[in-house]
Amino acid sequence: MSIDNILYKLNMFTVLLISIAFIIVAKNAPVDSIKKPITSIEVKKQFKKKSIAVIFLFLFIIAILFILSKKYLDLYCIKFMESISIGILWQAITLTKIGISLLNKVDFVLKYIMKRGE
Repeated sequence: MSIDNILYKLNMFTVLLISIAFIIVAKNAPVDSIKKPITSIEVKKQFKKKSIAVIFLFLFIIAILFILSKKYLDLYCIKFMESISIGILWQAITLTKIGISLLNKVDFVLKYIMKRGE
C-alpha cells in the first residue's frame, strides 16, 4: 500500500468525521446545563458561531498537517490528523442526548471503579 493510498483513505476518513461533527455542532451547539443555563438567544448565537469557528480552525490545522505529511511523508502528521478528527467528533457527540447519556454511564463506571479501589 503506497503512502498516497494511505493519505487518500485518511483524507476521506477525516472529511467524513469533520462533516459529521460539523452537522452535529451546527444543529446542537451550544448545550446548556442545569447549573449553567444559557438564557439569552444572543449568547447562544455567539457560542454557536464560536463553536463553528473552532471546527474551521482545526480543519485548517488538519489541512496544514495533510500538506506536511504529503511533502515529508511524516507519520506523526498523520497521527495528529487522526487524533484531531476523532477528538472533534467525540466533542460533537457529547452535544447529543445519546452522547450525554453515554458520558454519564462512563462517568458512573469510572466512579464505581475508583470507589472499589479505595
